[in-house]
Amino acid sequence: MLNEAMATEKIGKRNVPPVCILLSDGYCTDADADYDQAIATLDKLPWGIKAIRIAIGIGEDYNQEQLDQFISPYLRRESKLQTLAASDVRKLIEYIKIVSTQAATAASSTRSTVQGQGNMPVQFNTSALEPATGGPVAVSYGNLDPNDVF
Repeated sequence: MLNEAMATEKIGKRNVPPVCILLSDGYCTDADADYDQAIATLDKLPWGIKAIRIAIGIGEDYNQEQLDQFISPYLRRESKLQTLAASDVRKLIEYIKIVSTQAATAASSTRSTVQGQGNMPVQFNTSALEPATGGPVAVSYGNLDPNDVF
């Protein structure tokens, strides 16, 4: 479905790069070959190449290898970005806040067209994710409990 949404006819030829965040708490329900083909297609689409694609694994039991495949190839290659591990609701919220803010800033500051695909089409600041990997949480959650499920 994402491949269909990333079609140039739907997004246009001149736009800010899309931001795609895949959240998963488990394993792909499609056949491995189908998933691999979908990712290969996404990696060839003009906007699939330019998109900021991030994966967040929720909990302790998810297929990191498959989630890593979803991440933008340039972010995996240049920044060595891997699936972000959200072991509790606080980390999940923190990652979503940081990723969405960083991605929106990076995408909106990148003037892009489907022509011309450089090595790093969007300058995404992966170092902004480092505070989310450890230390005290600096985000206000109101009445949120780490055991909440949504």
